[in-house]
Amino acid sequence: MRNLLKYYLKKRITVISVLSAIVLILGITIYTNLNFIHVTHSDTYPSFAINSPLWLVTWTAALLAMIIPAFEFYFKMRKVSIDQQYQLPIKREKLYITKYIVGLIEMLVPTIVSIVLVVVLIATKRDMFDKSFLTPYFFSIVGLA
Repeated sequence: MRNLLKYYLKKRITVISVLSAIVLILGITIYTNLNFIHVTHSDTYPSFAINSPLWLVTWTAALLAMIIPAFEFYFKMRKVSIDQQYQLPIKREKLYITKYIVGLIEMLVPTIVSIVLVVVLIATKRDMFDKSFLTPYFFSIVGLA
């Protein structure tokens, strides 16, 4: 099972890198010029927070949770590929667990990249966000995805 996991990870490292780069470039280009506070110069209306960067993490996790399982288990839809997979000297349960672990890694790495980007953006810009909720938010997103 370890050898199969290493094989799939070597095979999927480019996909993981491309997905992480897309998330990083998308987040940087969108949030470079945005402000996180709407400043009002009035006494009746105080300043308030706008442009929350957490949507990037949510959409990254949601899209990857929908797309990656379809690609990982696509081999079950073609007779030739399923025959090839079942000829391997590994049990079916271990094959499915390995595919599941690889898909989980493919989903977690871009999600971690997006949460790190959000933390860096919030740390470098002036904001009004409560940062104590970032850790539970990250673990809940990973759990839900």
